[in-house]
Amino acid sequence: MRLVKCGIIAGQLVKQSVMQNGKEGVSMNSTDPASIKYTLEYETDGVFMSVNTDEPVSEDVARRKLVVELGRTVKHLNEKQLLFAEIPPNKKILIAPSQEKSRDAVLEAILSDDGVSVLMRMEPPVGLGLAPTREQALEMLDACGAVSFRFDMDKINELLASEHPVPFTIVGEKADGDVDLIVSKDKLHVSATLIPPFGGEPLTVEAAVKQLADLGVQAPFVDERKIRYMLEAEKYGETFYAANSAAPEHGADAWLQPLFDLENPKPRPSITDEGDVNYYELGVFSTVRIGDEVARIIHATPGRDGITVFGQPIPARKGRDITAPCGNNTDVSGADADVIVSTINGRPYIIANKASVEPVLDVGGNVDFSTGNIEFKGFVNIKGNVISGFKVKASHDINIEGTVEAADIDAGGDLAIKQGVAGQGKAQIHAGGDLFTKYLDKATVVVDGNLVVSESILHCDVSVDGGVFLGDNASNPRAGRIIGGVIRAKSSIKANVIGNELQTETHLEIGLSKTVRATLSRMEKQIEDREREAENMLKSLQYIEKKIQTGNGNADIQAQKRQATIEAYHKKTLIRKAREKIDQIRDSIISGGLAGSKVLVKNTLHPGVTIAILDSRRKFPREKSEVVVYEMDGEIYTTEYSAAFAEKNRPAPMHAV
Repeated sequence: MRLVKCGIIAGQLVKQSVMQNGKEGVSMNSTDPASIKYTLEYETDGVFMSVNTDEPVSEDVARRKLVVELGRTVKHLNEKQLLFAEIPPNKKILIAPSQEKSRDAVLEAILSDDGVSVLMRMEPPVGLGLAPTREQALEMLDACGAVSFRFDMDKINELLASEHPVPFTIVGEKADGDVDLIVSKDKLHVSATLIPPFGGEPLTVEAAVKQLADLGVQAPFVDERKIRYMLEAEKYGETFYAANSAAPEHGADAWLQPLFDLENPKPRPSITDEGDVNYYELGVFSTVRIGDEVARIIHATPGRDGITVFGQPIPARKGRDITAPCGNNTDVSGADADVIVSTINGRPYIIANKASVEPVLDVGGNVDFSTGNIEFKGFVNIKGNVISGFKVKASHDINIEGTVEAADIDAGGDLAIKQGVAGQGKAQIHAGGDLFTKYLDKATVVVDGNLVVSESILHCDVSVDGGVFLGDNASNPRAGRIIGGVIRAKSSIKANVIGNELQTETHLEIGLSKTVRATLSRMEKQIEDREREAENMLKSLQYIEKKIQTGNGNADIQAQKRQATIEAYHKKTLIRKAREKIDQIRDSIISGGLAGSKVLVKNTLHPGVTIAILDSRRKFPREKSEVVVYEMDGEIYTTEYSAAFAEKNRPAPMHAV
């Protein structure tokens, strides 16, 4: 092998030294008037020093400099001897216990005869010698012509950290350019990552294409233009598709195309990137008459097969046909087997590829003493108001053109209340779908879907499984307000203003569905009851213990003690299991993510508002404007309203509130 670089010393001392006959002659800086010439001898009995002068050393400055100088190379130096004892001229004095002479670490690097590998060896430092550094190792490797080699840094670091001599070890190699190829699980793509040459030849397009062919990839699927571009642009380390085949186009499932009037479709609120709501104009239901066409069957398609990069076919999945497209009160048309018609006058709807028509109950005026309570299997359309004390229940949607007073409304589907709810603290409102209304005032509201309110929610108890969205009409000062009460939502709450200048207590809770919230509340109540029972049993045990201690512990008392002990243990076990269940539910919610759970305030968040997101709760002591409130890592943060929509990801926290 050729020796390219060797004998690097990790550090140099200020002194000059020469070894003669086993002795090290040393002199401090000759221009220093306080310098001392001395000789060190490393013997089995210790390290000895003799001063090369005709006069004893007496100057304090010279002694201190001597201690500093010797301390760089001699361990366990007897400083008192050097600072305070007599230092006679030309006489050996013991200054430290026996030791090897300090020496810095030594590194050597060589290239192999074929110039393909670089090797390195290391001798660790001795005594107070300096250890080798990574920078020195890399400088040496560069100096011996291996600057472009691919180094094994783990091996180099291991060599430098060794406390024992390391013989010549390969720490780097010359390598030609290469490419890493990974076939996707579906075998439709081959990902490629270019590896640069390390002192060798660069990869060519032909070589990359050959590697793909050796892998079994068919030539028609190789993207040779992409490979050429990536190589010419030297996009090393970037992953790209070097081969692509065709995925199967699965057949489309059959579906029902609605043929009834879609001018008033089933309303669904949509949220813009800025958090605004596109409101649906509350109106009456679409209706059909006997014989009207309700839907057309659009049949399934067969699809088109795909192929892997290896040339293997991938069968396409055929679309699924509809086996029973007719639901309640519908039938197949006699004129066209693909058309479904209504057999009654009513409200058409399509659910799960089944067309149905349900009867519609039209109430021309108010729900009051002239109509009585209403319970109807179908859709209900009320032209007037629902007066206090009355009940309306329907298996499907309910549309109310007027106002709901202190009444009970229960819709199995969507609920639309055009003029709002003046609940007087007694109204009970439930929607199995979404609820759309103008305002809610002093009402208890439960919504299985989303709640959309164009104006305000005032002093209500609201539980929503979706989101709560209030309007932000700039021309209407009452639009988008939440004041007082408790609003619970599984996802977001969006409003213009939350709270008021009077700091009315307003509570917002998000992150839990009403079902999970009810389950947790029930379980926490059970825990409280069982803890109370366990406490009573403990008191009974204490009473029994006193009886036993006073000598009244007959067989019956002993039996009571055993029974009470068993029951107390049983109660504690139930309490522990209930707490574990609560923790599991909360952990599953947290692991599922709360990225969509936030409160968006477009204008003002007033003091007196408390916001809880899962287990995190904060009360706002000061007014905030245009903010988004969200949870991250168990803390509640706010960010600017506009910044929350600048990126798709959750905004980074500005500050805890």
